[in-house]
Amino acid sequence: MSSLSLPLKTAQSPTPLQTMLDDLSECKTSPDYDTNYQQPTSYAVTRTQNLLQDSSAILGNDLPLGTLLPDGNGGIRIEWIRSVRELSVMVPAKADGKEYLYHEEDTDYKVEHNLTPHSLAQWLRWLESDTPKEK
Repeated sequence: MSSLSLPLKTAQSPTPLQTMLDDLSECKTSPDYDTNYQQPTSYAVTRTQNLLQDSSAILGNDLPLGTLLPDGNGGIRIEWIRSVRELSVMVPAKADGKEYLYHEEDTDYKVEHNLTPHSLAQWLRWLESDTPKEK
């Protein structure tokens, strides 16, 4: 008697990008929002999605997993923490709001106000590397 071998279908783990996009989608529909803690605006969601997708493309789909947090004022914060390094992105509720990237290593920190997919990709590479950042 011969046995028939069929390929097993295994569920693939979602990529960090897909996980963060799923979190972003959930962030829009949480029932926890009210007048004191506002849900992210359409602008913040779209800008965050574009930053993540474009940075992932620059990194060759090697985007590290971060944590998305609504700021309660319609904006979104993304955080990546590794050992003594931290990287945060703040996407405001509106296009004319203050958008920035914050990076920290030990007690050295800086805020960058020119946030682009390229600058985010650069700092994500730094986050995952052993190379000290430039001062």
